[in-house]
Amino acid sequence: MTSLRTWTVVALVVFSALFWAAGSRASVAVDGTRYHYLDDDQMISMRYARNLAEGRGLVWNEHGERVEGYTNLGWMLVMAVVHAAGASDATAALWVRTIAWLLGCGVLLLTARLLIRLGVEQGPPAIAALLALALSFDLLFWSINGFETTLLTALFLVALIHALGDADRGTLTGRTCLLAGLLPIVRADALDLTVAVVCTAVALGARRRLEWIALAALPFALHLGFRVAYYGDWLPNTYYLKVSGRPGLALKGVGHTKAFVLTYGLATALSGVAFWKTRRPAVRVVSVLVGLGALRLLLVGPDMFEGFRFLAPYVPVVLVSAAAGATWLMSRWRPVGLAAAVALLLTTTWSAGVSGKQAFDGLVSTNGLPRTNTVTGVLINKYTGQDTRMVVVAAGCVSYFGRRESLDMLGKTDRHVAHVPAVDDGATGHNRFDVDWTLKDRPDLVVTLTAGHVVVDAEAIMRATGMTPARDNGAALLLNPIFVAEYSRTPVPLDFLLKKNAIFVHQRSPESPRRALWREPVVAEP
Repeated sequence: MTSLRTWTVVALVVFSALFWAAGSRASVAVDGTRYHYLDDDQMISMRYARNLAEGRGLVWNEHGERVEGYTNLGWMLVMAVVHAAGASDATAALWVRTIAWLLGCGVLLLTARLLIRLGVEQGPPAIAALLALALSFDLLFWSINGFETTLLTALFLVALIHALGDADRGTLTGRTCLLAGLLPIVRADALDLTVAVVCTAVALGARRRLEWIALAALPFALHLGFRVAYYGDWLPNTYYLKVSGRPGLALKGVGHTKAFVLTYGLATALSGVAFWKTRRPAVRVVSVLVGLGALRLLLVGPDMFEGFRFLAPYVPVVLVSAAAGATWLMSRWRPVGLAAAVALLLTTTWSAGVSGKQAFDGLVSTNGLPRTNTVTGVLINKYTGQDTRMVVVAAGCVSYFGRRESLDMLGKTDRHVAHVPAVDDGATGHNRFDVDWTLKDRPDLVVTLTAGHVVVDAEAIMRATGMTPARDNGAALLLNPIFVAEYSRTPVPLDFLLKKNAIFVHQRSPESPRRALWREPVVAEP
């Protein structure tokens, strides 16, 4: 026990050092004020959270249709509490990141507790599992960048530990079922985790009680009722955007599962040893739970991000069951088991963890150019009128820091765009667009993800690269007749924007003559 406690502290120190060394770079100073940011998609949730905290409701824009542009209600409510507590736009992301760090530490502590529950509380296998988790991309990345994944993982481990306790007592309890039922509140499609918790308790002998199993379904049912009443949809808008109508989801899910197995190769193999060889029923049940996550991928397909966001909550469980497998090997052939434990740490860190400068640099998300778009949003808030309406390609940071009515060209917060046919070979979440629809009311600004010179030479560049308006959202915008005729010749004349993500103003907008008032920002990196 002392050994496990000591190595848990070591794991916490390693995780915290990497977390804050990387997380401290997710900020930028603009004109003397430092602004902290999360991944661009998470800044979408931050905007919803701030609107809720400021009394506007769970909406993207204060006026207009209500669209559920998030899939993480529970985590978004945590963000709303941060805003309600008085966090400023500049610091709110830092406070959310701090909560994510505490949750990441909680995941390590809960993993240590799960090791004890499964009888793997001492020796090199337990140490290897804890250190491999502390160095894991699938713990660090999602935590540093403010994803709901860390809260989901922590809650899953709490519920799973309670399920194991229920099995020991022989009765499924309401507390366990309620914890399991809250998992889809944290992430809307996490029903596989709910099933994993309840099935663990029942499979290990906890007496089934239908009223408690119904309790596990109650939060999901209440959330569904709220969604239909408030948004008028049965599913989140992002389901229609990212999942509905996409062919080959099951095959892509199989491919993503294969990638997970290869990335966590030795951990998966040792989990197999635990399943086939150990005599502890709890170890055998826990070792196969990740299969439920694989089934989920058959329905929704993989995520667009590097790593394994949808399977990340199972990573601690896989590592714990791998430690159980290595412990069994040590009980039979100690040198082999010891070698397996060392190899578990080294191979998992090499393939799925922070194993060098490149891996460390990749811990801060660049999805949607959050640093650049944070500066852009600050400039929009500073130099435009309150009634300004803007089109955005990367919706999160620009819209959060810009504080203006925002039209999402890629449809995360636009019901119409989310339902247009998807481009088959486009990236998930970036492959539905209708530029004519987005520009139909001639919004004041178009915030691109493109340098100004690309817009000037758009047609030639598109021909050279083979990009076409029918298949690429960037080409669709830059070659759109409305954009070309009414926006392309009136950019905001700042070098920072023209070199990174040019802003174009509608030629008849009141904002057009105000372009001369914009001033070059003083930008300082962390």
